[in-house]
Amino acid sequence: MSFAPLRRVPFLSLLRVGVVLILSVGLGAQLWSLRRSGDAVAGSGDDALVATVRLGRELPELARAVDARLRGRADVDREALDARLATLDALQASEAVRSASSLGAALAQTRQVLGEVRSALASEPADEERLTAVLPNLQLLSAALDMAALNAMADRGPSELAGPHVSMSWVAWLAPLGIGLLLWRPPRQRGGRLQRILHRRLASRDARLQRMRSALARMSLIVQRSPVAVVLTDAQGVIEYVNPAFERSSGYGAESLLGHSNAVLRSTVMPSGVFDDMWRDLQAGHEWQGELCNRRRNGEFYWEQVWIAPLYERGVLGGYVAVKEDITQRKADQSLLWQQAHLDELTGLPNRAQCLQRLDEDLLRALERGLCLGVLLVDVDHFRRINDGFGHAAGDAVLRELAQRLGRIGVSGDSAGRLGADEFLVLATRHDQAALESLAQTLSDAIAAPFFVDGKPLHVSCSIGYASAPGDAGEPARLLQCADMALSAVKACGRGVWGRFEAAMAQNLRQHLLIEQRLRDALRLNALSLHYQPVIALEDGRIVGAEALLRWNDAELGEVPPDVFIPVAEDSSLIVTIGEWVLDTACAELAHWRAIDPGSELHMAVNVSVRQFAEPFFAMQVAAVLARHGLPAQALTLEITETLLLDGDARTLAAIEECAALGVRIAVDDFGTGYASLAYLKRIPVHALKIDRSFIADLPGDRGSAALVSAIVAMATALDLEVVAEGIESLAQADFAFARGAHAAQGYFYGRPASALSVRARLSAAS
Repeated sequence: MSFAPLRRVPFLSLLRVGVVLILSVGLGAQLWSLRRSGDAVAGSGDDALVATVRLGRELPELARAVDARLRGRADVDREALDARLATLDALQASEAVRSASSLGAALAQTRQVLGEVRSALASEPADEERLTAVLPNLQLLSAALDMAALNAMADRGPSELAGPHVSMSWVAWLAPLGIGLLLWRPPRQRGGRLQRILHRRLASRDARLQRMRSALARMSLIVQRSPVAVVLTDAQGVIEYVNPAFERSSGYGAESLLGHSNAVLRSTVMPSGVFDDMWRDLQAGHEWQGELCNRRRNGEFYWEQVWIAPLYERGVLGGYVAVKEDITQRKADQSLLWQQAHLDELTGLPNRAQCLQRLDEDLLRALERGLCLGVLLVDVDHFRRINDGFGHAAGDAVLRELAQRLGRIGVSGDSAGRLGADEFLVLATRHDQAALESLAQTLSDAIAAPFFVDGKPLHVSCSIGYASAPGDAGEPARLLQCADMALSAVKACGRGVWGRFEAAMAQNLRQHLLIEQRLRDALRLNALSLHYQPVIALEDGRIVGAEALLRWNDAELGEVPPDVFIPVAEDSSLIVTIGEWVLDTACAELAHWRAIDPGSELHMAVNVSVRQFAEPFFAMQVAAVLARHGLPAQALTLEITETLLLDGDARTLAAIEECAALGVRIAVDDFGTGYASLAYLKRIPVHALKIDRSFIADLPGDRGSAALVSAIVAMATALDLEVVAEGIESLAQADFAFARGAHAAQGYFYGRPASALSVRARLSAAS
């Protein structure tokens, strides 16, 4: 066996080892001796000594168990630690230990240290930092109790407690030195393994605490600089913290809010039920999020997107955290976008899309409740005249005022909207048809009141057509269609009144659509034709011209009267294309007639729609047709109606003047059936008046008709206008018209409308 390695061990360490060995052997011998002495030793006070030694030996065992627990050994559980603590408690409580006067200070310190161990173990989880801190105290207490036992053994004397192996006298003498060597460590080695463990754990704890402090500092900085508001309250809603973003959005300083209830921010805009639901969720431990309207310090309302969560500390509610984002501008932008998408910009009423959506919703509710839903369409009569006569600003003012009147009429639940241009929609739910008719009359009366434009009264009339569900239709689109048909019927009957949808209107609409489709086919297949009715000079009976009359014989519908298909063509804009064809065909035929009798000055009369006059460059088209067929301008007469003069806008009148400037003759057809055309006779270049057949039919026996015809002829003569009598069916009528001063006539007396070939033959025979 070599002792070379021991040479490298410091002398002091070897001395410590030796002393420990001596103490261990000596003390073990003495304790063995005490145990062998039995009742004799106990009777002399040895029980206190033995209890003291046991107490000193249990403390290191407890320290080792605690250290093993800290290092995570699975074989050391809470029950084992509790058992050792119970053993130590029993030793301290024994009569022998309490009677030992030399152990008073050590026992007090032991109770304190064991109390700290028990308190640390009672935490869930166990408080590792406190357990780590108490480990050195357990080692020191063990050494102190060993010292007390050695001193007690030394006091009894060598003869009384001498052992068979080691004399207690020198063991007791070396005890102070041994204890000191055991407890003392060089600076570099002090603490040993236990100290290194403690150092590592303390260093880990310090690093963990430093990381936590850094994270908290960063979190605090983030919250302070966050663009969203953060609020902390206690469990009762009392504000404990607000960040700068909240101060900026609310206008409140932190000092004015801390300690106050968050209810100070509530506005009257939000229903109380919203807050009741919010607190119910929070008190149940759930998060809550939603939009709230609060009040700033200056009284303004502002909207926030809010997220609130409860905060718990060891299972107990400690308060709430709220994160809020100011969305006032976003709400304003959303409101603006909604208004632009759903409201009419001029009137503020729901626009067409919103009206149709409300129609769907109101119809569904009415049908579910067994009520009647009325759909009323309101259209301003002759609205174009207001724009042309007073300007678009005046027209806009009328529409705004009309919208306000419609909004004020009716009851809660009724709604009004603007479908477009000058057409409005009113939706009203009532119990019966009589109530809806009463509402229609109320609307008509309210609209009849004067409108004021620039302080001046303006009388405006409206046509109203309405339909109701479930009587007229049960679907939104069909219901609106029925109301539109009723409105069209009202306009056709003279405007300014209201009318209800009738079943016959649907049949008329279907017929209208059928005629329109067949008319398109006829135009495409060149199935239309012209007939011509001669115009006769009353002075000598010769033919001076003819009127071109459009005819249509359909393979499916048969002979369709002009008063049936012409209005359809007007409504569908087919009249423009048809009118171009009529003008060109009639001029081409007139060129043939003039070729038959080159010296004649025959003219052709063609009826022109207001839609044709509204076409750009209409006068240029007329000029092109005349040039294409080699006709002078005065050979063409364009017939217009009194209605055109009454309803025509500036563009229409300008087109008439342009045609007259070419030399084309302008004649007013069916004169006398209009209402306000006399003033236009001075304003536009009219060349002829055609007296309506309704005035001629009762001549010469009816005095009223005779008086009207005489007055018309006299007025035309005074204005230097030519007069043509329409509908002449007898010689007496012709003589009466000629006697009163009429220049020409046409009617069945002179010839029915005939084909182009028939007229050619008649002209050839006459020449």
